Amino acid sequence: MSKLEIIQKVIHSNFVYNNEYLEERKPDFRMRINLSEKNTEDKLIYRFDPENRVLFPFFSDERHLNKICDFFVLFERNNKLYILISELKRGWSRDNGTANKQLEASEQFMKFVIKSANRIGLQLDENDCVLYKLRFSEAYIEKVKKRATKMKDPLHGCGNDIYEYRSDSIRFIDFK
Repeated sequence: MSKLEIIQKVIHSNFVYNNEYLEERKPDFRMRINLSEKNTEDKLIYRFDPENRVLFPFFSDERHLNKICDFFVLFERNNKLYILISELKRGWSRDNGTANKQLEASEQFMKFVIKSANRIGLQLDENDCVLYKLRFSEAYIEKVKKRATKMKDPLHGCGNDIYEYRSDSIRFIDFK
């Protein structure tokens, strides 16, 4: 059984997002991140939309407690499961505190999913899971698009294992 199939046995199919892009739509904001056509790996995308459902009904309404990232993009390569925890934001500096908290909470959620798979007898070694916490900033991507020279590496480390992904198209080859 593949690692993606194991994840499918743990996370309910209601949360599968069947598109070739990640998109955030709000009344005053719309952002779209495409998945590169060059990606050849099988993938799964999950979206846990807190506006439409209560994700953690056992938590109180304490600020930031029920927050989770916009998308989880998973793919397999070389017997590793890559988990791209993805948060889309309009601006950059004012949103980083909230985005970072969502990325950290989402990391803990994915670790719980992996441990849950193992608990029910599905073999998913944590050492075979490579997790990236990605923040996509519309303002930063627009700034990079205006540059005359192309970037070699769209991943920019921001500390706490969080990366600013500086492109509007996700290429799986960028993740090692």
